[in-house]
Amino acid sequence: MFGDEKYGIYRYVDAARLVQTEFQPRTNELQNLQNRLNALANEIQTLMKSSVVDQKTVQAKQAEGERLQLDFNTKKDKLDEDVSRRYQQVVTPVSKQIGVALDQFARQRGVTMTLDISKLLPAILTALPAVDMTAAFIADFNSKNPRTGPPPRQ
Repeated sequence: MFGDEKYGIYRYVDAARLVQTEFQPRTNELQNLQNRLNALANEIQTLMKSSVVDQKTVQAKQAEGERLQLDFNTKKDKLDEDVSRRYQQVVTPVSKQIGVALDQFARQRGVTMTLDISKLLPAILTALPAVDMTAAFIADFNSKNPRTGPPPRQ
């Protein structure tokens, strides 16, 4: 719930969005490469189904597909590495701040255990809504740690 755009922790949402926005051009480039690969695969399938198959054309398109796939894999691996490193730089400090604040919030209210349901899945937990203090914590954290910039446009 912390990462919910509308009801989550603003600083966390803003930090995650900053990383996403920073890498959007490269993400778009990868999507374009994937689209080209899909189109090329469809072309090859169409060529293979035709009654007159030009093997040189098919082989050239397959070679192009292999080059594109290699380029895609290389760029994706580099992007994943860069996003992970940047996420650690931008989001991890906010996550640590949230952890400290959550511990303090729980201690002040006599809570002896907090559960992160996202880490417990697929376990099924049931609890009375009255014991779920997530929304109260988010409201408390956001009031003490307001956004540093304007809210994002929807």
